[in-house]
Amino acid sequence: MKITREDKGNVAILRLNGKLLGGPDSETMRGAVLGAIEDGKRNVLVDLQKVSLANSTGLGILTTNLATLR
Repeated sequence: MKITREDKGNVAILRLNGKLLGGPDSETMRGAVLGAIEDGKRNVLVDLQKVSLANSTGLGILTTNLATLR
């Protein structure tokens, strides 16, 4: 999975591309979210438009990062 980030004001837009399956995807996503927090972004939008497949572990990654943001 590849993540690109675009900032608009106080929003970090994380665009995911590929398969969200777990393993190294977890650390990639966590790094992107923590990077946005460190840069002072108060809102994070995750664009899943180009995610071709997400399994239960991938959904767990999203919910874990939601908890981190809260």
